[in-house]
Amino acid sequence: MEFVDKFERECGSQSSVKRLRAHPSYNTFMSKWSLPVYFQIRFQEIAGSVETALMNPFNTATGNNGFKLSVFDTIWNALQMCWKDQVYITPLAHRFWKLTLQIILRCTTWISEVSEKEINEKPTNTENQSLSSDGDKATDDKSPPVTMAQMIFLIGDVDKLYEKLPSMFTKCIQVKLSSICKDTSFLTESFEEARSKLIELQDSFCSFIVKQVCGLCSAHLKSANDIPRLYRRTNREVPSKSSNYVQNAMKPLQLFIQEHGDVLQSSRKQQLFADIFTHIVQEYHSVSSDLLTSVKKMEESLKRLKMMRKSDVGLPQSSQGLSDDDKIRLQLAIDVRKFGEQIVSLGVEKDQVKGYAELSELVESHVKKTSDELLTELKKIAKVREAEEYNS
Repeated sequence: MEFVDKFERECGSQSSVKRLRAHPSYNTFMSKWSLPVYFQIRFQEIAGSVETALMNPFNTATGNNGFKLSVFDTIWNALQMCWKDQVYITPLAHRFWKLTLQIILRCTTWISEVSEKEINEKPTNTENQSLSSDGDKATDDKSPPVTMAQMIFLIGDVDKLYEKLPSMFTKCIQVKLSSICKDTSFLTESFEEARSKLIELQDSFCSFIVKQVCGLCSAHLKSANDIPRLYRRTNREVPSKSSNYVQNAMKPLQLFIQEHGDVLQSSRKQQLFADIFTHIVQEYHSVSSDLLTSVKKMEESLKRLKMMRKSDVGLPQSSQGLSDDDKIRLQLAIDVRKFGEQIVSLGVEKDQVKGYAELSELVESHVKKTSDELLTELKKIAKVREAEEYNS
């Protein structure tokens, strides 16, 4: 067709073009060139490559387009193929435009299928789930289950494809279609509608990952319940550093960052971290609240026991420093402070983590209360001793 266009441009006038098109040789040549057949060949070539890639969608990409999964590399090449000068011809503009939208929507359908299979149907099992890209699981399905690494690649590639599409539309598609359609606003709307469907399920994939990582992190928070055992009736020194469980709780997240941190875009990564910390904080708040309540009950129980035994309540344990219960509260406060430092170290502001302010207020208020009570008791003791010295 390009050859015919160039040949017609050699004609000196419109009448010459008409005589050329009316010539029997021209009609014979054109009859051998079928546009529907040509498009069908191109359709099978382009769409076929996409369907073939979807048979093993999580294979590693080998192209230079910046994608991690082969299916997205193939989809991007297919979209570009539709508008290459060696493939695209103007009389079939409407068909290549339709094929472009079909490819994008086919990708969206596949993403929905992955979400349905891997998220909606698969129960979350944080005990057996590994953050590593390795590790096999038994499954009744013919296709292997999607690993954490593959799901991260999926999220990253969808974001990348979503970002690359506008440039392709502006620099390639719109340029070619503007020659036959002056107003391309409706084309832009259609393209953006198809493009927006790509990221509709991104939040559900991210939420699934957040739950997996949080399940592994939160399991270590239960070790906070061991704090009373470390301080009650052990005569340990006043705590000055955080407990080991705080660092252990961050190890799954650190492994996640080490393996997948460079795959996701900065904005997506920061949002994931904020969501992960928010879920961990919720669990931490629950554990801390229960622990502080338990400590308070034990403290009151011991006080009642001392009163029943008619012990000397004029010189409480605080006269010799912090009580065991005070140390427990202080240790918990130090742990929460360390947890806040780790949040900041990952580039996430504390105010981005919902619930952290409440968690910090919970533990700090008990430490402040302990300090105030200690100061009050010390003042009482000082007055008692002054009275005793005066009487003596």
